[in-house]
Amino acid sequence: MVVGVMEMTFILYETASLKDKRSVTKRLINRITSKFNAAAAEVDDMDAHSHCVIGVTVVGNESKFIASVLDNIENFAALLGLAELYSCEKSVETY
Repeated sequence: MVVGVMEMTFILYETASLKDKRSVTKRLINRITSKFNAAAAEVDDMDAHSHCVIGVTVVGNESKFIASVLDNIENFAALLGLAELYSCEKSVETY
């Protein structure tokens, strides 16, 4: 079993409140999970309205495929235009 984990940090320029942040974060997560067979959630800095951290995980049986899916998710999220992708950390582990 191969597990891919990615943590993406987004800068939110047009959010003035946590309600605005929640709206943008939910749209990012919903679009990622509806397009890809992946699990995603907000994982850190939940009380800061200027940025959000989203964790994504993918499970499969080939590490090259999992790495490719994580790359595609990163590119997709960056091109959505909902927020600026600031950083992205990826890890692919075999169990």
